Amino acid sequence: MHALPSTVRAMESQNNGRIFAAELVGTAVLMLGGPGVAVLAADAVGVLGIALGFGLSLLIMAYVIGPISGCHINPAVTLGLLLARKINGAHAVFAWFGQLFGGIGGAAIVYGIASGRDDWKRGQFAANLWSGKYFGLGSAIVVEVVLTALLVMVVLFTTTKKFAPGMGGLTVGLTLTLIHLISIPVDNTSVNPARSLGAALFADKTISGQADWAALQQVWAFIVFPLIGAVVGVLIFGEDPLTYLAVILTIVVAWFLFRTRGGLILRSVGDNQVSAHALGYGVVKVRFLAVLFGGACAGIGGAYLSLVYTPQWTQNMTAGRGRIALALVVFASWLPVRVLIGAVLFGGISILQLHAQGFNVPIPSQFLSMLPYL
Repeated sequence: MHALPSTVRAMESQNNGRIFAAELVGTAVLMLGGPGVAVLAADAVGVLGIALGFGLSLLIMAYVIGPISGCHINPAVTLGLLLARKINGAHAVFAWFGQLFGGIGGAAIVYGIASGRDDWKRGQFAANLWSGKYFGLGSAIVVEVVLTALLVMVVLFTTTKKFAPGMGGLTVGLTLTLIHLISIPVDNTSVNPARSLGAALFADKTISGQADWAALQQVWAFIVFPLIGAVVGVLIFGEDPLTYLAVILTIVVAWFLFRTRGGLILRSVGDNQVSAHALGYGVVKVRFLAVLFGGACAGIGGAYLSLVYTPQWTQNMTAGRGRIALALVVFASWLPVRVLIGAVLFGGISILQLHAQGFNVPIPSQFLSMLPYL
């Protein structure tokens, strides 16, 4: 999967038919080793055995079909590699078709094996669900986005030059095992739309504790959110350390403001300095420390802009970004998480207008330049 340097070589002498076949076979094997273990041997091996079934299937296929297709065997991973420009569009399309047919074909093989027992009932058929005994839609969304992002990040890191040669399959296989150990109790673990669709198509209409056709009704979530997780993984992989620092700092500031005594004092000074002074708080000291912290953050932002984002200095290079930052704080009602969301939206639109200009979108450049400020 992934991590093999063959990803680049495959683009040089690409055989789309072989990519389709490799992904079909690989995804079918994953269905046998993952949902197949869950359907045929869950009582004997338990959650650990099922998780290892998924991980070992991926690990083995990474070394078998990796040199042919990269061994994605997961539409979300293929999307991540496409967005990261590790593969081209044709590779992605043929891989997706192979994964789709492989997922359904593998599920059909499992069904054929299991139906050989007279007393066997399809039941859930290892399909993904969030209702009933599981943790609900909200928890399913979180684990699918976060864990798919983790999987895609690991895949992308294994494609870098510094990663140990030949260790990609092992690393990604163990990662998938860990992901299943974490989230099987939550929603039966997807992180793979092809696996989810294949299992849902063979699940029974009636599943204990579920509404009729629950597997098919809920499968959309296990297609959509792993794909979103893939996008998140690519975004995180492609950023520099200051981006992670900004997100961590937002979480820390939010915790400080709303979960600590110091944060309560700071907010009381901001809301009503007279009352805060009457309670014995050092208003001047609190304000001084707050301005000092804010100035330090602004300084880091300015240094990043001139040293990393655009490694040069020109007059008025901030282009109003400082005022936008102040406006974001006001419109977000001084809530750190809202500020972060607003900043991401502003930054995303800024990048979008740059890409639109690069692709010669038939829109006046002046309009594209002002998009982030609308």
